[in-house]
Amino acid sequence: MLHALLGDGETGAVLIGSVIVLIIAVVGFLGVKWISKWMKNQDDPTVGTGFTLSDLRQLHKSGKMSAEEFEKAKAILLATAAKPVVKVQSTEKKIL
Repeated sequence: MLHALLGDGETGAVLIGSVIVLIIAVVGFLGVKWISKWMKNQDDPTVGTGFTLSDLRQLHKSGKMSAEEFEKAKAILLATAAKPVVKVQSTEKKIL
């Protein structure tokens, strides 16, 4: 039955080769998409931002942080929040 689908030897070899190339292309495309998505997630600056001002207030209010520690942490938090987020572009060529 498989011989009837593939036809003569040369046509069958071309068909099998085409299917293999198509499978490799699809797997390669999906691999590149997955790597690209993974790299974007690695560059996301919003992941793991740390404490918020609300978190600091709660720690201070619950007594887990002194007033001095709260003011120092608040100053650091506000100073880093005031800085603009700058993405550095790599000079290396990306391979896609």
